[in-house]
Amino acid sequence: MRHAALLLALALLVPTPAAQPAPFETLTLSASGVSTLAGAPYTDFWDPGLGVELRVATPFYLGRVAGGVVVAPHETFDAAIPDYLALYFFGAWSTEIPLPGGLRLAPGVQAGLFRMQFDADDAASVNNEAELAAGPELWLSVPVARGWRVQAGAGAVRLFTNERIDFGFVRVGVSRTVRTPGWLRDFLR
Repeated sequence: MRHAALLLALALLVPTPAAQPAPFETLTLSASGVSTLAGAPYTDFWDPGLGVELRVATPFYLGRVAGGVVVAPHETFDAAIPDYLALYFFGAWSTEIPLPGGLRLAPGVQAGLFRMQFDADDAASVNNEAELAAGPELWLSVPVARGWRVQAGAGAVRLFTNERIDFGFVRVGVSRTVRTPGWLRDFLR
């Protein structure tokens, strides 16, 4: 009996996922500034600069799906190594957990293609490289006006390269949720 009471108390304390609109009923468009974090040996060669993330998300069965891109410059510390522009194209899945005060916590996962466009003039150099990447993400958002939210998030991805590269992302931005136009909703369903 005591175990059942403990389980009931825990169930009441753990937030439940928010009631969701029907799949594809809304679109959430967001723009965020991104700071990319990395560790050695990566930071011995490049300094990840501030970037921008653009994302679109929609309710989907058992959560939300999203697609987006992060664009960020990476400058070198060594003149023999070229700078590069990072383009991270990704898909993500998350769920939303409502918190008091209209706050929403959204844990999820992301996976995509991390493309590096090197600033190399040498014809023998590799000018483009693309690697698969995947990892977790977590967002916290607060409403500021009807359909508008301020959001902050963090995530990590592992690039599946010969030499292991792990990146962390810290993001701050805004999002706007709108009803999906009928023609697009019909197409997606």
